[in-house]
Amino acid sequence: MSVPVVEDEPAPAFAFSWFNVDPRLSVLAMLPAGADCLTSACRQMLQRILVALNAEFKEAVGHEHTFHWPFPGDLGLPTGHRAARQAVDGFVARRRREQPSALLLILADETPPFLYGDNSADGEDQHGHLIAHRQFGFAMLRTHSLHAMEADGALKRSAWQAMQSIRDRLQRGAG
Repeated sequence: MSVPVVEDEPAPAFAFSWFNVDPRLSVLAMLPAGADCLTSACRQMLQRILVALNAEFKEAVGHEHTFHWPFPGDLGLPTGHRAARQAVDGFVARRRREQPSALLLILADETPPFLYGDNSADGEDQHGHLIAHRQFGFAMLRTHSLHAMEADGALKRSAWQAMQSIRDRLQRGAG
């Protein structure tokens, strides 16, 4: 049973990297605590995943946009859950202005509440399910984080099985 989120409490620290792959796909990869960006090994794994999803993504892992919460330095800004969600929404909106995409692959060990917000019913986990983001309209799928798959290779199989719905959409040319 999930505990309701109190908006005024400080949101836990988190960080992720965002990659605009092409108009069909973007990737959000959660970073482990203390990481500034993806490790070289995780970046290579992401590239292999993208090529397996669609051979056109041979050179897809381009610029890595990172987001860290709370913002570095004490800027006197709110640090609650609502502020975190609004900051992430602004970040995602900016990435989508740079390059809209129809699908978002989320590589995270837990459902990121800052992204799903009102999408998850009663806090249920969205692992492996393709759902629509209410605000941005793209379809999202979450599976294991890159660093978890690097630490435990057995997770790659279930992650790949979950990604088949994205692979199928990409093969059909649809978002």
